[in-house]
Amino acid sequence: MTAVMLDMVATIKGSAYPSADGIAHNLNGLPLHVAVLDQTGTIVSVNEAWRRFATITHFLDSSGEVPDEDPLGVDYVSFCERESVEFRRSADAVANGLRHVISGALATFSFEYCSERLTERRFFLFSATPLPQPGRRGAVVTHLDITQLRQPAESALLQAADAARASERRLDDFADLALEWFWETDPAYRVTALEGYTEPSLGLERERTLGRTLRELETPRDDPEKWRRHQDDLDARRPFHNLVYSRIDDNGDSHYIRVSGKPYFDAVGAFMGYRGVSLDITAQVAAAERRAERLDPNPGAS
Repeated sequence: MTAVMLDMVATIKGSAYPSADGIAHNLNGLPLHVAVLDQTGTIVSVNEAWRRFATITHFLDSSGEVPDEDPLGVDYVSFCERESVEFRRSADAVANGLRHVISGALATFSFEYCSERLTERRFFLFSATPLPQPGRRGAVVTHLDITQLRQPAESALLQAADAARASERRLDDFADLALEWFWETDPAYRVTALEGYTEPSLGLERERTLGRTLRELETPRDDPEKWRRHQDDLDARRPFHNLVYSRIDDNGDSHYIRVSGKPYFDAVGAFMGYRGVSLDITAQVAAAERRAERLDPNPGAS
Protein backbone atom coordinates (compact mmCIF):
# COMPACT_ATOMS: atom_id res chain seq x y z
CA MET A 1 0.00 0.00 0.00
CA THR A 2 2.85 2.43 0.80
CA ALA A 3 4.53 1.69 -2.53
CA VAL A 4 1.29 2.65 -4.31
CA MET A 5 1.19 5.82 -2.27
CA LEU A 6 4.73 6.80 -3.29
CA ASP A 7 3.91 6.12 -6.94
CA MET A 8 1.05 8.59 -6.60
CA VAL A 9 3.41 11.13 -5.04
CA ALA A 10 5.87 10.75 -7.90
CA THR A 11 3.05 11.28 -10.39
CA ILE A 12 1.95 14.44 -8.61
CA LYS A 13 5.47 15.85 -8.48
CA GLY A 14 6.56 14.63 -11.87
CA SER A 15 10.14 13.47 -11.90
CA ALA A 16 11.16 15.53 -8.85
CA TYR A 17 11.61 14.00 -5.41
CA PRO A 18 8.90 15.36 -3.10
CA SER A 19 9.66 17.10 0.17
CA ALA A 20 8.39 15.83 3.50
CA ASP A 21 5.62 18.43 3.58
CA GLY A 22 4.82 17.72 -0.06
CA ILE A 23 4.33 14.03 0.59
CA ALA A 24 1.80 14.60 3.35
CA HIS A 25 0.09 17.58 1.72
CA ASN A 26 -0.53 15.83 -1.57
CA LEU A 27 -2.01 12.81 0.22
CA ASN A 28 -4.66 14.71 2.17
CA GLY A 29 -7.42 13.30 -0.01
CA LEU A 30 -6.47 9.66 0.59
CA PRO A 31 -8.04 7.44 3.27
CA LEU A 32 -4.52 6.88 4.65
CA HIS A 33 -3.05 8.25 7.86
CA VAL A 34 0.31 9.48 6.56
CA ALA A 35 3.34 10.76 8.48
CA VAL A 36 6.90 11.51 7.46
CA LEU A 37 9.66 10.69 9.94
CA ASP A 38 13.20 12.05 9.92
CA GLN A 39 16.35 10.01 10.56
CA THR A 40 15.68 10.04 14.33
CA GLY A 41 12.15 8.69 13.96
CA THR A 42 10.57 12.06 14.77
CA ILE A 43 7.39 13.11 12.93
CA VAL A 44 8.13 16.09 10.67
CA SER A 45 5.00 16.13 8.53
CA VAL A 46 1.53 14.57 8.53
CA ASN A 47 -1.61 14.70 6.43
CA GLU A 48 -5.03 15.68 7.81
CA ALA A 49 -6.13 12.08 8.24
CA TRP A 50 -3.12 11.45 10.51
CA ARG A 51 -3.93 14.54 12.60
CA ARG A 52 -7.45 13.26 13.23
CA PHE A 53 -6.10 9.78 13.90
CA ALA A 54 -3.52 11.11 16.37
CA THR A 55 -6.12 13.12 18.28
CA ILE A 56 -8.51 10.19 18.59
CA THR A 57 -5.87 7.66 19.63
CA HIS A 58 -3.90 10.08 21.87
CA PHE A 59 -0.39 9.83 20.47
CA LEU A 60 1.98 11.14 23.13
CA ASP A 61 4.92 13.45 22.70
CA SER A 62 8.32 12.97 24.40
CA SER A 63 7.09 14.54 27.64
CA GLY A 64 4.31 12.00 27.97
CA GLU A 65 1.59 14.61 27.39
CA VAL A 66 -1.13 14.55 24.76
CA PRO A 67 -0.07 16.95 21.97
CA ASP A 68 -2.37 19.91 21.35
CA GLU A 69 -3.89 18.36 18.22
CA ASP A 70 -0.45 18.54 16.58
CA PRO A 71 1.63 15.36 16.33
CA LEU A 72 4.62 17.17 14.80
CA GLY A 73 7.76 16.68 16.85
CA VAL A 74 6.61 13.41 18.35
CA ASP A 75 9.38 10.80 18.47
CA TYR A 76 7.26 8.07 16.92
CA VAL A 77 9.75 5.26 17.49
CA SER A 78 10.02 6.17 21.19
CA PHE A 79 6.25 6.48 21.37
CA CYS A 80 5.92 2.88 20.18
CA GLU A 81 8.50 1.78 22.75
CA ARG A 82 6.50 3.43 25.56
CA GLU A 83 3.23 1.73 24.65
CA SER A 84 1.26 0.04 27.43
CA VAL A 85 1.61 -3.66 28.12
CA GLU A 86 -1.63 -4.54 26.32
CA PHE A 87 -0.21 -3.16 23.03
CA ARG A 88 3.44 -4.04 23.72
CA ARG A 89 3.80 -6.85 21.18
CA SER A 90 2.39 -4.82 18.28
CA ALA A 91 4.27 -1.66 19.29
CA ASP A 92 7.60 -3.47 19.57
CA ALA A 93 7.14 -4.97 16.11
CA VAL A 94 6.39 -1.52 14.63
CA ALA A 95 9.33 0.13 16.41
CA ASN A 96 11.78 -2.53 15.22
CA GLY A 97 10.45 -2.38 11.68
CA LEU A 98 10.75 1.42 11.61
CA ARG A 99 14.37 1.32 12.79
CA HIS A 100 15.28 -1.07 10.00
CA VAL A 101 13.50 1.02 7.34
CA ILE A 102 15.11 4.28 8.52
CA SER A 103 18.55 2.67 8.64
CA GLY A 104 18.11 1.29 5.14
CA ALA A 105 18.19 -2.34 6.25
CA LEU A 106 14.64 -2.89 4.97
CA ALA A 107 13.09 -1.59 1.76
CA THR A 108 9.60 -1.81 3.23
CA PHE A 109 7.83 -2.98 6.37
CA SER A 110 4.15 -3.70 7.05
CA PHE A 111 2.26 -4.96 10.06
CA GLU A 112 -1.44 -5.64 10.64
CA TYR A 113 -2.81 -4.83 14.08
CA CYS A 114 -6.05 -4.40 15.99
CA SER A 115 -6.86 -1.23 17.94
CA GLU A 116 -9.44 -1.10 20.71
CA ARG A 117 -8.71 2.48 21.74
CA LEU A 118 -11.46 3.78 19.50
CA THR A 119 -15.17 3.49 20.19
CA GLU A 120 -15.16 0.17 18.39
CA ARG A 121 -12.65 -2.54 17.57
CA ARG A 122 -10.85 -1.67 14.33
CA PHE A 123 -8.10 -3.23 12.23
CA PHE A 124 -5.25 -1.30 10.61
CA LEU A 125 -2.40 -2.05 8.23
CA PHE A 126 0.77 -0.18 9.23
CA SER A 127 3.33 0.32 6.46
CA ALA A 128 6.70 2.08 6.25
CA THR A 129 9.09 2.80 3.36
CA PRO A 130 12.26 4.90 3.17
CA LEU A 131 11.99 8.55 2.15
CA PRO A 132 12.04 8.85 -1.67
CA GLN A 133 14.93 11.32 -1.50
CA PRO A 134 18.53 10.26 -2.27
CA GLY A 135 20.93 10.52 0.64
CA ARG A 136 18.27 11.42 3.17
CA ARG A 137 17.35 9.06 5.99
CA GLY A 138 13.79 8.82 7.20
CA ALA A 139 10.55 7.04 6.43
CA VAL A 140 7.03 7.53 5.20
CA VAL A 141 4.61 5.65 7.45
CA THR A 142 0.91 5.00 6.96
CA HIS A 143 -1.99 3.45 8.82
CA LEU A 144 -4.77 2.12 6.60
CA ASP A 145 -8.12 1.21 8.14
CA ILE A 146 -8.88 -2.31 6.85
CA THR A 147 -11.74 -3.04 9.24
CA GLN A 148 -14.29 -3.50 6.46
CA LEU A 149 -11.99 -6.01 4.78
CA ARG A 150 -11.45 -7.92 8.00
CA GLN A 151 -14.98 -7.81 9.41
CA PRO A 152 -16.42 -10.72 7.35
CA ALA A 153 -13.53 -12.97 8.31
CA GLU A 154 -13.57 -11.75 11.91
CA SER A 155 -17.32 -12.28 12.12
CA ALA A 156 -16.99 -15.79 10.68
CA LEU A 157 -14.27 -16.63 13.20
CA LEU A 158 -16.35 -15.30 16.09
CA GLN A 159 -19.38 -17.24 14.91
CA ALA A 160 -17.29 -20.39 14.57
CA ALA A 161 -15.88 -19.87 18.07
CA ASP A 162 -19.37 -19.33 19.49
CA ALA A 163 -20.61 -22.45 17.73
CA ALA A 164 -17.67 -24.45 19.08
CA ARG A 165 -18.32 -23.24 22.63
CA ALA A 166 -22.02 -24.05 22.29
CA SER A 167 -21.15 -27.52 21.01
CA GLU A 168 -18.78 -28.06 23.93
CA ARG A 169 -21.46 -26.96 26.39
CA ARG A 170 -23.96 -29.29 24.71
CA LEU A 171 -21.58 -32.21 24.95
CA ASP A 172 -20.81 -31.34 28.57
CA ASP A 173 -24.54 -31.30 29.33
CA PHE A 174 -25.03 -34.66 27.67
CA ALA A 175 -22.05 -36.07 29.53
CA ASP A 176 -23.41 -34.82 32.84
CA LEU A 177 -26.75 -36.47 32.14
CA ALA A 178 -25.40 -39.67 30.65
CA LEU A 179 -25.64 -42.85 32.70
CA GLU A 180 -23.34 -44.77 30.39
CA TRP A 181 -19.73 -45.58 31.09
CA PHE A 182 -17.02 -46.46 28.61
CA TRP A 183 -14.67 -49.41 28.45
CA GLU A 184 -11.95 -50.86 26.28
CA THR A 185 -10.49 -54.35 25.98
CA ASP A 186 -7.28 -55.93 24.74
CA PRO A 187 -7.22 -58.52 21.91
CA ALA A 188 -8.10 -61.23 24.44
CA TYR A 189 -11.31 -59.29 25.31
CA ARG A 190 -10.07 -58.42 28.83
CA VAL A 191 -11.12 -54.95 30.04
CA THR A 192 -8.12 -52.61 30.07
CA ALA A 193 -9.79 -49.20 30.51
CA LEU A 194 -12.90 -47.96 32.30
CA GLU A 195 -14.10 -44.35 32.11
CA GLY A 196 -17.13 -42.53 33.44
CA TYR A 197 -18.22 -45.25 35.88
CA THR A 198 -20.09 -43.66 38.81
CA GLU A 199 -22.17 -46.55 40.25
CA PRO A 200 -20.10 -48.30 42.95
CA SER A 201 -23.21 -50.15 44.14
CA LEU A 202 -22.92 -52.38 41.05
CA GLY A 203 -19.58 -53.70 42.18
CA LEU A 204 -17.93 -52.85 38.89
CA GLU A 205 -15.20 -50.63 40.27
CA ARG A 206 -11.96 -50.45 38.32
CA GLU A 207 -10.13 -52.98 40.49
CA ARG A 208 -12.96 -55.50 40.08
CA THR A 209 -13.31 -54.95 36.32
CA LEU A 210 -9.86 -54.54 34.80
CA GLY A 211 -8.38 -57.75 33.47
CA ARG A 212 -11.74 -59.55 33.20
CA THR A 213 -13.96 -60.28 30.21
CA LEU A 214 -17.58 -59.15 30.02
CA ARG A 215 -18.75 -62.70 30.58
CA GLU A 216 -16.67 -62.93 33.76
CA LEU A 217 -18.45 -59.84 35.09
CA GLU A 218 -21.85 -61.54 35.09
CA THR A 219 -23.09 -63.09 38.34
CA PRO A 220 -24.61 -65.61 38.23
CA ARG A 221 -23.39 -66.79 34.82
CA ASP A 222 -26.56 -68.00 33.14
CA ASP A 223 -27.78 -68.36 29.56
CA PRO A 224 -24.72 -69.97 27.95
CA GLU A 225 -26.34 -69.67 24.52
CA LYS A 226 -26.31 -65.86 24.84
CA TRP A 227 -22.61 -65.89 25.59
CA ARG A 228 -21.88 -68.35 22.79
CA ARG A 229 -23.48 -65.96 20.27
CA HIS A 230 -21.56 -63.10 21.83
CA GLN A 231 -18.30 -65.04 21.50
CA ASP A 232 -19.08 -65.70 17.84
CA ASP A 233 -19.44 -61.94 17.30
CA LEU A 234 -16.13 -61.29 19.03
CA ASP A 235 -14.24 -63.94 17.11
CA ALA A 236 -15.67 -62.62 13.84
CA ARG A 237 -14.71 -59.04 14.86
CA ARG A 238 -18.32 -57.92 14.50
CA PRO A 239 -19.88 -55.05 16.46
CA PHE A 240 -22.45 -56.14 19.02
CA HIS A 241 -25.39 -54.22 20.41
CA ASN A 242 -27.63 -54.35 23.47
CA LEU A 243 -26.10 -57.38 25.13
CA VAL A 244 -27.73 -57.61 28.58
CA TYR A 245 -26.13 -59.39 31.51
CA SER A 246 -27.06 -59.55 35.18
CA ARG A 247 -24.98 -58.88 38.24
CA ILE A 248 -25.61 -59.40 41.95
CA ASP A 249 -24.11 -56.70 44.15
CA ASP A 250 -22.54 -57.11 47.59
CA ASN A 251 -25.98 -56.74 49.21
CA GLY A 252 -27.51 -59.52 47.14
CA ASP A 253 -29.51 -57.18 44.91
CA SER A 254 -29.76 -57.92 41.20
CA HIS A 255 -28.75 -55.41 38.54
CA TYR A 256 -28.94 -55.52 34.77
CA ILE A 257 -26.30 -54.05 32.48
CA ARG A 258 -26.73 -53.39 28.75
CA VAL A 259 -23.53 -53.38 26.70
CA SER A 260 -22.64 -52.44 23.13
CA GLY A 261 -19.21 -52.51 21.51
CA LYS A 262 -17.22 -52.42 18.31
CA PRO A 263 -13.76 -53.70 17.36
CA TYR A 264 -10.86 -51.31 16.86
CA PHE A 265 -7.63 -51.75 14.92
CA ASP A 266 -4.20 -50.13 14.75
CA ALA A 267 -2.80 -48.17 11.79
CA VAL A 268 -1.80 -51.33 9.91
CA GLY A 269 -5.12 -53.10 10.52
CA ALA A 270 -4.13 -55.35 13.43
CA PHE A 271 -6.99 -56.15 15.81
CA MET A 272 -6.49 -54.36 19.15
CA GLY A 273 -9.67 -55.23 21.02
CA TYR A 274 -13.11 -53.77 21.58
CA ARG A 275 -14.40 -50.40 22.72
CA GLY A 276 -17.89 -49.87 23.99
CA VAL A 277 -20.42 -48.47 26.42
CA SER A 278 -22.35 -49.95 29.32
CA LEU A 279 -25.58 -48.78 30.87
CA ASP A 280 -27.34 -49.80 34.08
CA ILE A 281 -30.90 -50.68 32.97
CA THR A 282 -32.03 -52.17 36.28
CA ALA A 283 -34.78 -49.57 36.69
CA GLN A 284 -36.11 -50.21 33.17
CA VAL A 285 -36.13 -53.99 33.75
CA ALA A 286 -37.96 -53.55 37.07
CA ALA A 287 -40.52 -51.24 35.42
CA ALA A 288 -41.10 -53.75 32.62
CA GLU A 289 -41.62 -56.53 35.19
CA ARG A 290 -44.16 -54.39 37.09
CA ARG A 291 -46.08 -53.68 33.87
CA ALA A 292 -46.11 -57.39 33.06
CA GLU A 293 -47.42 -58.20 36.53
CA ARG A 294 -50.24 -55.68 36.17
CA LEU A 295 -51.21 -57.20 32.84
CA ASP A 296 -50.98 -60.78 34.16
CA PRO A 297 -51.02 -60.91 37.97
CA ASN A 298 -50.93 -64.77 37.93
CA PRO A 299 -48.49 -65.73 35.18
CA GLY A 300 -48.23 -69.34 36.48
CA ALA A 301 -51.99 -69.99 36.55
CA SER A 302 -53.48 -72.02 33.73
